[in-house]
Amino acid sequence: MERIIDKDLACYNCGHEVFTTETKEYYQCTYCRTVESDKIRFYRKLNEEESYDLFMELVPKVGEVITPNKDKVKESIKNIQNEVEKYILDAKLESLIIGISGGLDSAVTVALVNPICEKNNIKLLGLSIPLSSSNKHREQAKWVGETYCDEFKEMTEWETTKTNNKVNEVLSSLNTEDKDEAIAQGNIKARLRMMSLYYLAGINNGAVLSTDNYSEYWLGFWTLHGDIGDISPIQYIEKGWELPEFAKELGVRQDIIDQKASDGLSVTEEDSDEAQLGLSYKEIATIILGYENRLPLDLKIIYNRIKENSKVKNIIERHNKTQYKRNGTFEITREMTKLNI
Repeated sequence: MERIIDKDLACYNCGHEVFTTETKEYYQCTYCRTVESDKIRFYRKLNEEESYDLFMELVPKVGEVITPNKDKVKESIKNIQNEVEKYILDAKLESLIIGISGGLDSAVTVALVNPICEKNNIKLLGLSIPLSSSNKHREQAKWVGETYCDEFKEMTEWETTKTNNKVNEVLSSLNTEDKDEAIAQGNIKARLRMMSLYYLAGINNGAVLSTDNYSEYWLGFWTLHGDIGDISPIQYIEKGWELPEFAKELGVRQDIIDQKASDGLSVTEEDSDEAQLGLSYKEIATIILGYENRLPLDLKIIYNRIKENSKVKNIIERHNKTQYKRNGTFEITREMTKLNI
């Protein structure tokens, strides 16, 4: 019996196309093979505008699922602190070094490790390098550094201007005027910051704290050799719904929690993560949970209806394209060389 694709329908279980018979006796998904005798059990495909509207309705529902309660946050904080403490004691470290931007990630990270450092007499050193930061971010960074660190230093305007000028001097010699340089230049600034942090770690028998969260990690929205340090306390904490709850519990200032996320690298005119990514972190969390099949069934069904939306597909494409960053350095092993020595 000939099967015909019904292009107006989509499977409620996985979101793929549905086929039927000439007599329309039954309908079956082309992918997961879900079978129904009545096409009403399947869904009409949505256009771009309809799927986006449904996506916006889904986001707060996902927030209700993913946002941890106060007790869960307290438990998670204790677990993270126990693991970090074990690591630094095993490594016999004398200090922890962190770059402080005035943003939520570095504020939560330094607040998390502060009690461990106090307990074990480990120096907590904070450094702010405002290469492209606003005055507001500089003030917030100063508050975070002075509140949670044993020592805090901010590079002066003269120092940062001198650094920027030196970077621009080097870049101008490469003759890349026909290239889109904004992201590449932003990455250089991130690597300059990391060089400074590792210098401090080197002279203080310390380790560098990473401040990337799970949303950034999943998206590949970080700079190789510019963001990832030695210890990553929040790398598996989602930014849109989870991280603000940690910040509240740790006493981070409300204006730092509420502000729009920014990498401070001036990659876009607005200088916000949302401008670069096209969606907020709460919206991105919805996509991550749907993609990883971590939504309850009722929300999974809605997600399957919106996953063909262009904004959703762009985020998933970014994740797939940056897998190499999460894989780490590609190494040619001894076995690959075929050397029998």
